[in-house]
Amino acid sequence: REPHLPWWVVVENKVPIGCLLLCPHQTELVELVYLGLIATARGKGLGGRILEFVESWSNKHGAIRIVAAVDQRNHHALHI
Repeated sequence: REPHLPWWVVVENKVPIGCLLLCPHQTELVELVYLGLIATARGKGLGGRILEFVESWSNKHGAIRIVAAVDQRNHHALHI
């Protein structure tokens, strides 16, 4: 774990179901490096809620842009 990179564990009913990694850049930019949910947690709107958190956290840290690179074969990520 890089001490300067913000990591979160996504928990539902006290059970870890995913994780999130952001990388703030000096240019008012936050990169969403990783967002993963276990298969049984998908399709419940959690991805959207997590992205709302990412937006809020990024705004509080001075970011005006959030970027993410997504493989075109990753249909779950493309949907979000």
